[in-house]
This record gives sequence, C-alpha cells and structure tokens, in this order.
Amino acid sequence: MNNKGQFSLIAALFVAVILVATVIITYSAIRNSATQEQPQALSAIDETNLALKQSLGFTVGYYGSVLKVTGNASYAKRLALQYLESGLVNIASMHPQWGTSFSVNDSDLYTYWFANSSFSSGDLAVRYNLTGLGISGITYETSCKLSVQILETIGDKAILQVATDENEPLINLGKRNFKFYRYDAPSSKWVLVSPSIEPLAYSNGTYEITMPFGVDPYSYVIQVEDSRGIIVVASSFSRYEITPTWSSMTGSGQDYVDNSISDVDSSPDKGTHSSFSAQQNSDGVFDTLTETHTDILVKKGTFTKLASTTPGSQPITVGFQPKAVIFWWTRQTSYGELAAVRLGYGFATAYGGSYQNYGVAFASDDNAGSSNTGRRRSETYCIIILSNGDPDAAAQARITSFSADGFILNWQTNENRADIIHYIALGGSDLTTARAGRFLLNTGSGTQDVTGLGFQPDFTMFLWTFTENVDSSTSDAEVGLGFAASSTQRAAMVAVSEDGRPTMDTWQQQRTNSCILLLSPSTGAQDAVVDFSQFNSDGFRLNKADAPSSNTPIFYLALKGGYYDVGSFDSATSVGTQNVTSVGFQPMLLMLATQGRTASTSIGSTAELAFGAATSATERGSTWFEDPDDLGTSDNEMETSNSRIISWRDRTGSSAFTLRGSADFTSFLPNGFRLNWSSVEATGKKVIYVALGGHAYELDLEVQWMNTNFNGTTEYLLIYANSSSSENLQVDVWHGGTWNNLIPSLSNGWNNISVLPYLDSSTFTIRFKDTNTDGDTVQNSWQIDATLLQVWPVQDLYTTVQNATIVAELLQNGTIRWLGQNLQMTTQAKPIPPIPVRIIQVNQTINGVNCRVPFQIEDWASEYRIPLGLTNNASVFDSRTMLVFLMNSKVSKITVWWNGSDRINQTSYAFTNRYFTGDDQSNRRLTNGVLTLQFSGEFTLTSTVGSSSWTATFMRINSEASVYGANEAYVIHHGIVRDIVHQESEWNDGADNCPNLYAHVVLTLPANATYYTYQLRLMFIQSQQARSITDLCPIRISGSTGSPQTENGTAGGFPIVSSATGTFYNYSASLWAHHWSQMISGTTGAGLMFTDEANSKLYAFDSIAGAKTGALKTSVSGGTRSIELLPVTLSQVQFTSAMDITWNGAVVTFDDTMPIYTEISGGSSGLWITVEYPPIVTVTTEN
Repeated sequence: MNNKGQFSLIAALFVAVILVATVIITYSAIRNSATQEQPQALSAIDETNLALKQSLGFTVGYYGSVLKVTGNASYAKRLALQYLESGLVNIASMHPQWGTSFSVNDSDLYTYWFANSSFSSGDLAVRYNLTGLGISGITYETSCKLSVQILETIGDKAILQVATDENEPLINLGKRNFKFYRYDAPSSKWVLVSPSIEPLAYSNGTYEITMPFGVDPYSYVIQVEDSRGIIVVASSFSRYEITPTWSSMTGSGQDYVDNSISDVDSSPDKGTHSSFSAQQNSDGVFDTLTETHTDILVKKGTFTKLASTTPGSQPITVGFQPKAVIFWWTRQTSYGELAAVRLGYGFATAYGGSYQNYGVAFASDDNAGSSNTGRRRSETYCIIILSNGDPDAAAQARITSFSADGFILNWQTNENRADIIHYIALGGSDLTTARAGRFLLNTGSGTQDVTGLGFQPDFTMFLWTFTENVDSSTSDAEVGLGFAASSTQRAAMVAVSEDGRPTMDTWQQQRTNSCILLLSPSTGAQDAVVDFSQFNSDGFRLNKADAPSSNTPIFYLALKGGYYDVGSFDSATSVGTQNVTSVGFQPMLLMLATQGRTASTSIGSTAELAFGAATSATERGSTWFEDPDDLGTSDNEMETSNSRIISWRDRTGSSAFTLRGSADFTSFLPNGFRLNWSSVEATGKKVIYVALGGHAYELDLEVQWMNTNFNGTTEYLLIYANSSSSENLQVDVWHGGTWNNLIPSLSNGWNNISVLPYLDSSTFTIRFKDTNTDGDTVQNSWQIDATLLQVWPVQDLYTTVQNATIVAELLQNGTIRWLGQNLQMTTQAKPIPPIPVRIIQVNQTINGVNCRVPFQIEDWASEYRIPLGLTNNASVFDSRTMLVFLMNSKVSKITVWWNGSDRINQTSYAFTNRYFTGDDQSNRRLTNGVLTLQFSGEFTLTSTVGSSSWTATFMRINSEASVYGANEAYVIHHGIVRDIVHQESEWNDGADNCPNLYAHVVLTLPANATYYTYQLRLMFIQSQQARSITDLCPIRISGSTGSPQTENGTAGGFPIVSSATGTFYNYSASLWAHHWSQMISGTTGAGLMFTDEANSKLYAFDSIAGAKTGALKTSVSGGTRSIELLPVTLSQVQFTSAMDITWNGAVVTFDDTMPIYTEISGGSSGLWITVEYPPIVTVTTEN
C-alpha cells in the first residue's frame, strides 16, 4: 500500500474521531440547545488540527521504524518527511469543498535511543488556508513524544516508566506493546519477544514487566510502541566495560583463594560456608565449613491404572521429579488374595535425552487340567499386565515424561480395569545418574563386561525372563529378580512354570551369592549362574560360574549416587519386632524379596516369589504368588497388599493358601531397619534385602584460584585451620582430571604443603572433604581462617614485553577474539545490540588515564572469514560486523559506549588515519611506520623491520605452489587501526591429487605492531574423486640469517626451547605445545606464533591419517632459513569428505624490537606471552 492509501485509511478514522471530539469539546457550551447549528468554520479548523497532530504521530512512528532497521538517520528522516507530505495531501482531499492547502513552516524529528532514558519525538509548524470556507493564514504548531525511563530490575521484572505528550503518564499499554530484544545465538540474530503475561501498570505510567526467558535481566534492550505506532528502543545499559587481566604476577607471592563456585568434577558441592570471604585474609575471622545431608528422594506408593479400553495418558504425583521408577503389580483391582497368577516387574529412567522402559511379566492359569503358562518381556513398556496364561497382553504402559512432581504413563494397550500398581520413585540431586538398559548374557564362560552406560554405577537391579523376542507372548512362564551393590553384596531369585503339562511342573531358586539365575523354562534345569564382580568406569563386570546355553537378554537398572547394601537375614520365628542391623547406614528405602525357603543354592519345586518395599511405616506394599508343583489340576494364587512389606503363603488344600510369614515395616534404624512380624514359622526363612541410604552427612566443597602464578620454583599451599571435630578434614587437589589427596587430615594451626607437581596452570582448584563417607550420622563442622598459595620467585610477564600490541576483535555475539581465538571471559559474553554504527565510541584507561582511542568497524562475510571493508556509518551493528581496537598491558579498562542521539556524527577516532599514512597500494606496499609489507610476483610477501627482511609464501599442496589469477585485494588500506589484504589461492589444473577445494588468504597489518596476522582457509568440498595429501603448507617464511628456536612443550608455564632443526609434532599428550618458532641472530630475525586453538589445528589431520602428521618445521639449508606450518607432512592423508579449516597466527619480524622469545635476567620474555597468556577479560554493562 502506498502512502496515499495509508492516509486514506487514516482519514476515514479521523472522521469518527473528529465527530465525537467536536460534540464533546468544541460545542460543550451549547450542547443543551437542540435547535442551534454548529459553526462550520470552527469545526473544520478543529478537525484539521487534529488530523495534523495525528499525521505527525504516524510520521514519528514511520521515522523510528526506518531508523531501527537502517541506522541511517538522514535516509529515515527523508522518507518520513515524504510520508508527512503525502499525509498533508490526503488531509486536504478529505473535504475538497474546504479548499485546504498547507505550507510547512518547520518540522523536526528526533530520537534518543539505546539508553535507560530514551524517547522519540516530533515537532510540526504549519500554515494553512481553508479558502472554501473563507479562512486563510491559520498557523498551527504541534508536537508528539513517547518517552521511556528504565528504573530498575527486580528479579526477572523490568521496572520502567512510559510517558506520552507533555510527559503525561501512558497507562493503557499491554504486553503486545513491549518487545524485548533476545539474542538467538544459532542464527546470530536479535529477535523481538513479547512478555508471556500482561504487565502491571500503575497510574504514574510505571510498568512492571516479566521478562521473557533468555533475556538478561541486567543487560537488556526493550522496544516500546504506542497506539500511534511511535516506537522507542530503550536499553538498561549504554556501555560495555571490558577489564583485561594480564598474566602479571607481582607482590609478595601470596595469593589468597578467589572463589568457591567452581565445579571441576561436575559434582554438586556438599556442605556450606558460613563466610567464604574469611578465607581470603589471615585475620582471625573464620569460615565455618558445615556438613549437610545428602539429597536422595524416595517414595513408595500405589495407584490404580487408567480404566479404559482406549489408550491414554495417566499422570502420577509423587512430590518430586523422579530419575527412576520401579514398578511391580498383579492383575487385581482390590487388595488381598485371588486365584491365578498374573504379575510382573519393570523399571523406567530418563537418560541421554530419551526415556528407557523395560518390563517382564509372568502368567499361569488356575484350575487348568493341563498347565497354561506364559511369559512376556518388553523394551518399550515398563508395565505389562497379562490376562491369561496364553499369555495375552491386556494392558501395557510406558513412562513418557518425568514432571516436576511425578511422572506420566502412556497406556498403549488397555482394558477397562483399575488394577493396583506398586511403585518406587527415586530422585534428588545426589542420585546423580540413573539408566535402564539391556545386555546379552553371552554363552562364553568367565567374566563379561557390560559397557556403554556412560558412568560407573553404585547399584544395579536385574530383571529377566528367558530368550524370547521382545513384545511377544511365549509359552512357559519364567521371571527373575537380581540385585548387586558389590562383589560381596548381591542376590537373585527365579521362578518357572512349564506350559502344557498334565501334572504341574514348577520350580524356584534363590541364592545370595549370585545376581542372575536362569532355569530352562521347559525342564527347570539350571541354565546359568552369574555372580557380580565389580563396577567399572563405564558399566559393570559379571562372572559366569555357569554360562547360558544361548545368548539371553537381561534388563538392568543402574544407579549412581547414595549408599546401597544388598544382604539377607532369616525371618523371625516369633511374632513381634525384629531389628536387622547389618546395613551399615540408615536407609531411606528398603526392598525385601523371598521364596519362603531356608538358605539354599539348589533348585526347588513350586514357583513362588514375594517382593515388597517401604519408605516409611505408612508407605509400604508387596505382592506374592505361588504356583504349586506336582498337581493334576493347577491350583495357584496371587496377592497384593498395602499393609505389609513382605508376606508368603503355602497351599494347604484346594484353593486354600495359609499365611506362613508376614511382616510390616516399622522404622529405619541408624544402621538398618525394624520389622514387625504377625505370622511366623518355626524355622526362619531366608529373606533378601536391598537398602538405599542418603541420610548421611557429607562435606565436599571446592575452592579455586582463577589467575594464579604457576611459574615459581617453590610453590606452597597454606591453610590455617581450627577445629574440635572428631572427624578428620582432608584436602584434595584437582589435577589430571581427578582428585589427588594433598593433606589427609588438617591439623589446627598452619598447614603447609608443596603443590609444585600440581600447580601448572593459572587455574588451581582444591576441595575440603570429610573422611567419613559411609553412613556418617553426626553433623560436623570445621573452621578455616585463611587459604592461600605462596609462589617464589614471582615474575611480571607483560612488563618485560615491548611492542606487545594485541588486536582485539569484538563480535556481535559479545566474544572478543585475538588471532582467531576467543579470549577467556570471567563473565558471560554480552552480545552487542543492533545500534547504529555511527554512535559507537571507544575509551581506554591507559596508565590510569582515561582517553578516547582509535578503532575501526569492519564488515565481514562467511562467519567473519571474508573481509568486505569498513562498515558504512549509516548502518547498524549486526552479525557481519566487528569492532576492532588495540590494547596492551598498560590498558586496565576498555569502554565501548554510545550516544543514542540520532543527531550525533561518527567520531573521528573511527575514520581518521593516524598510522598508515605511508600506504601505497598502487605499488603493492603497506606500512604502519614500523613494519612494511611489500607484495611482489603473483603473491609473495616481504616483511621488513629495520634491516630485517623475511619473505612469506602461502598455500602449498603436495609440493605444488599456489598461483593467483589477479593481484591481492586491498580491502582496507590507510586504515584506522589496521589494513586488510585478501587473496584467493589457485593451482594450475587444480592441486595435484587434491581435487575440489577452495582457498583464500586474509592478512592484516595492525598499527603499533612488528607483526602481521594471517588467516589461511582451506575448504575441502565433498569429493567423488580420491583425495590424497602428503604435503600441506599454508605458510612458509624464509630469510638469510638466524638460528632456530622452537617451543617444544612447557615446564612451569614457560616454554621449553629447542635449538634443533626438523619437525616438531604432537608426539606426547603432555608435551605437544608448539605455539611459536623463530630464527634469531642477535637482535634480528623473524618467526611464527599462534594461540592454543591454532596449535590444536596444526594437528587437525592426525586423526584422519591415523598417525602423527602435523608439525612445525624449521630448516637451515645453505644460506636459507625457513619455518613452515605443516598440518600434513609426516603421514599421508586420504579423505573425500567435506572439511572447512582455518589456521590463524602472526608473522613477527624484528630488528632491535621485541622478538618472539628472548632470555632475560631471571626468566624469559617476548611476544610468546601474548599467544600463550592472552589477557582474561571481564565484561560488564553499565549506564
């Protein structure tokens, strides 16, 4: 729709508005006179004035919408004023008989955005005539404004105040009028997101708005739009404070601990600090470390299944979010006994982003002349209810979700019965991992490792039937349960009923020295006896005393976290209480299982199994069944109970089963549990128990140093402790990916211990750990006054470095790069909002003085890999834009800030050439006044500092040099802080034996530097032809003088320097650091240097080759010295797949300037520090 069409709609709206306004306002004095006519002239003036004001409001809105997208204020203003002129034409056309004509005396549009006090406004002065009414020379002035003041943030609530014209509070805005900017990292774009709930509005124009998920509550940008379409983009901040921390260790060598929030082992802290800051000074003020309970959540419960003939979901509430659920059931709708056997067991977990469901079921018909029995197992359903011995699956369910307070079952197969289901729900933060799965118990004898779990369990539960396919009904019933907590804590039982027998053949077996027992379901003969050996880092190991005749699937539930015990006891022989005190800790969950037999390992007649569990005296329940042997007609029974934890019966006559043993759960004891027996036998029967505990006190608190000196020859950890606790407190250090004990028991007073073997990084982590980790029922505490490191000698690295200029690239996503590697941040990255480029400014605090500094804003393509040039100052900062500035160790703060006015011009610091006045691109020469780059030939680069000159060539593949179809492109010359050159490498008829690739080279020359940087990219496209590489050299530098020095690993954080020639490759996991190599003669020379990330990319092809192939190579041959970057050299690489890789680094040329490496008194110095210890930055936002 064009402007005229838009104003036609506006005009139509004006008619209704004006008629109302005319009656209410203009003629309020005569509204009681029904016969008096309204004066037409006054009405026309009022209507015209109102239309003009409305037009101005729409114009301000249009201006803002264009400005927001383009950042070009003059362009937006030109379009908006054209829009206004079109609006005046349309106003005049509303009443042609009036003869309306306009002359604009003055108009102004103004915005001030991206600040905590922002506004959009417009002013209009117009002179108009209504010649049809005999009116002329009317002067009308009007204005409109929308202002937003961000007041504060409270939690996730943004508090702001909105006002309209004349600062009148605006109180009728809803959630659709507010849109927060949220940065979408995958797409590298800002998206506008409205709040999910309506804001609270107050009479003074204050709004309380709940921020959408993903919006930083303390660094946010919000767009507010009123009914006129006027928008204001306000920001809670208007500058970024970037504070670099340089690898500079000064002072006495004492470094107090920095923080208590680390989590290097991905295990939650246990315990509390009273005041961690007390450890950061030796002043007699103590931090009290106190043990806390471990967090294990358990619940035994029951529910009745969804009674329906159609599939459906059923939510079950347990009071917390489970991580695992165990189920057991019979096919009964009420508690008590019932003829026939229909029961099963199952479990479910959520692991790796999916849900695991496993279940087994057993069925045997009652009163059958020929036995009718069957079994079923599933890897899809955790509940399987069989309706007969055929067997038929009448109902099946699986868990589809663990919710905040329970779980959701999905019944895929269902019947209209409300059968009773028992369950145990397990959760809590200290139950760190739960996973259900399946493995094949193979026919091989001896041990069998079950792997692929992804963690080392503390407990496993096993379920099985036999060898049938999943989700298939199979004759002959078999079901088994097993448990294991260690090689000495395990137990198992199995029950079998043979199908189609005129005389019932049923069997059972229970052992406390095995975890899996298999019987042949057709003969009852022993098929397998399996013991538990150990838990491994990725699973567990079994030991087969009797291997199965066929590979047999076994289901497992593996748990990590908490305390477990698997044991057995004899049932009481007299009614009343029985204490079982062999557990070793106070349990939270108790599971009991028995076949009602005395201790035995042999196979017995009659299939029987009782199983129950309790988490309290009121949360308990059990099931039982018996399928007697040697009957001409089957006579069997099952039972479900919610009043006993265990019970079993014996057939004493036809359809008569008498209670033999029955116990209720009373309580947990500090080292076991208490039962109350109401039915007993003269001889105690062996009962298996499984106990899970979590009510133990533990302490496991990490503390960490973030930027400590690790280059000393003497390095000590000092801790001052004071405690009267009877339990010892140990101190461990994190090193090599695991905890290593330093101090077995802290003593009162100073504890001093050398950490020289462990302090090899600027990040150093220790933990305070209690020593009683097995069922500690006493809460202990310890006092720590001071925790610090002492390192001698100390060295200030950066103060020894000259010309240590670092080129920082600030990207839209908030990361800051140096030589292609993101600088480490102590804070979360803060993305740059889409602000106009022209309003950006940069200040630095240099030697304590705050001042503006030069910077440049650049456009790039292909994820910042192809330079496009300087950014047009009439645009906005986006995903292709980077802000580039220089810094060195004298800089203590960088401030990137902006003035939100649409009238501000770009600062001269963003476009004035101060360093590159000698650039002469027509003669292929760039210079920053210190370093000169001269291009020659097709693309050969000579870098010169003083009398030192070195030549670089690029992109050699399989000994074939690259060629170039055109001269290099000077993307930025006469730059502000750097020049940029771009070139594309080619090969005659393609690279030998290396088809389908594209290459390009990006070089930058920074100001105040003796180095130029390289960004060398190879894109290997998916190839149908074979690709074979024996030589790949992205860059080679050569000169005539100097001896080689190459970093060949590090010791104490300092380079190990080799003076040898040859290839330096990744030959040892602990000594693979090759960040630089140089040729040096006195004070002149040249070399390559690169960061950790580029160091790792040097070996990018090693995994493809299956051998070491990437290396740095130094050569001295006659009068030529050379250094080559060789990602492929030692072994051939063959591949056809796609690959996109870039090598970043810098070429340093020096002559009486700082080399890459040099020996100084007491240590070493050089530009190597900038690549191995780049600054760590802290980024905050402020108004």
